[in-house]
Parts: sequence; C-alpha cells; structure tokens
Amino acid sequence: MSVFFTFFYLITIIFSLLAIIIVVRYCHSQRWSIVNLLTCNSCISLLVYTISFCIQLPSFIQHTSPNLENKNTFACKIIACFGTFGATILSYSSMVQAISRFFITVLHKNRILLTFRINWMMIIISWIMSGVIAGGLLISPVAYQYEDESRVCTLTRKNFLISFLAALIIFMFPMITITILYGIIIWHMKQHSHINLKTCSTLRAKRNMKVFKNIFIFTSILGIGGTPYLVSTIVNRIVPIPWSLYSISFLSIACTSAIGSIAILLTNEQSKAIFCAKLHCRQLIITKKPINKNLVRINQIAAYYSKTDGIEILPAIN
Repeated sequence: MSVFFTFFYLITIIFSLLAIIIVVRYCHSQRWSIVNLLTCNSCISLLVYTISFCIQLPSFIQHTSPNLENKNTFACKIIACFGTFGATILSYSSMVQAISRFFITVLHKNRILLTFRINWMMIIISWIMSGVIAGGLLISPVAYQYEDESRVCTLTRKNFLISFLAALIIFMFPMITITILYGIIIWHMKQHSHINLKTCSTLRAKRNMKVFKNIFIFTSILGIGGTPYLVSTIVNRIVPIPWSLYSISFLSIACTSAIGSIAILLTNEQSKAIFCAKLHCRQLIITKKPINKNLVRINQIAAYYSKTDGIEILPAIN
C-alpha cells in the first residue's frame, strides 16, 4: 500500500511543478490569463495537499506507531490540521475554477466578474476559508487524532458527528456547488446552440465538446476522490470498518490527485503545447496576437482579455 502512496504523491509533485514552471516561464514578462492563474492555484493546492501527507509518509511506510501518551500530542494535531487544510483547499480550488468558468460562460456580460481582481479575491477567500475550517476543528479535543487503522494523524472518523460535518463542508459542499454550476453551464451552452443553430460553426461545436470533456474529467476526479472517505465515515457509524477501508479512502484521494495534476497540465492548451513540444525536442516560436476585448464570447472558457500568444511548433531537428 505504501508503494502506491509514494508513487501517486511523486506523480502529483512532478506534474504540478511541471505545470507551474511551464506557465510561469511562458508568461514571464507577459500578462497572465485567468486560465493560467487558476491553473497555478490548482497546482499549488495539489502540492500543499501532497506535502501535508508526505510529512507522515516515513512513519506510514515503516509501520511505526507512537506510544499511547504521544498519540494525541499537539504536534500530531497540527500535522492532522495541515492535512485537513490541504484536502480542503484541494476541493475549494476546484470550486473556484467552476465559479470562474460560470462567470465567463453565463455571466460574461458583467465584465467586472471577468477581471483578475475578482478571481484573485475568490482564490484568497478560498484559502482563508480552508484555513478557518481546518483551524476551527482544533477547538474540538477529539477531532484530530492518531488513527491506528490508517497509521496517520488525521481528522478521525471515530467521532461520527465531527467527521461527517467535516466531510459535508470539505467535500459535499464544493461537489454540489461544482455540479450545479457545471450543469447551468451545459444547459446555457445548449440553449445558446439551439438559438444560433443556423449559425453554429464547427469550431463552436468542437469548443463545446472540449468544455463538456473538461467538466466531466474534473467533476469525476473530485467525486471519485472524496466519495470513499464519505462512505467509510457513514459505514463506520453503523459497523466498524476494517483498516483496509481507512487506507483506501486516503489512497483514492492520492490517486485522483495524481490524475488531476496530469489533467490540469494537459487541459491547459498553452502548457500542453509547450510540454508536448519539449517532450519531442521541438523548437517553439511564440507570436503575440492582439485581440479585441469585445471578442470574449459566451462559449469561450479559456478567455484572454487583453491579448493571446500563439504557439508555433517547428519540426524536430535531426
């Protein structure tokens, strides 16, 4: 089991750092797009979550357990709080992306919602809320404990009320919000396609399909990652669950985090183009193409409000 954790955490760190490096280097001395801003925020959230659990990975691998008097020390509670913060910001960063796409797609006429200031505010608020949620649980003396079954300091599932409420706030609330927003986005795009059926171009149809694919990918990742923890919390209330289910609930989050880091890199068109070009040892030529601000369309998820840069990939040099 420890091998899988190590593998998934390593994949998450590599691809998250890779996405951040590509975006930051590509946007060096250039004006960022909101898409790149949200990409970096999601990758940083993945890194925070991964680091929070990598701290306990050595003891998990060695199967070492602290003494009874050291199980619920303040250090253990702080480590568990950091892990809860990482899991919370992971969910809330996905919710910020959904809200931003909702603004771009549905509320695009309110131009103030498409600004960097609003997106920065949403990111800052999500980090503050995650800190408040994780830190607030420190008030309870039984919230953060060392679990013998999972062999980590974590938000314990042995106290049903606290663990269930935390699962609702950390997982269910962002998941329901994301599902509703993406449902509205899909409905809005379908309505717009029906209204403009005669003028609907192949390019718009392809863009719609890309949006649907991205929505399905990221909603599935969040749902698959958090569901085992929620289910194990409910089942543990009825009947004590075996240690394997404790580990599987954490493993599902680690696995979906690794998949999410890869998906973030490959669903960002700019980072994907640069990554594929470097992978095939091809040369990049970045050309600046000005774009009119009035050309931000309803179906345009990856919007660039001042200018966009085109990427030309040259053949590999033998």
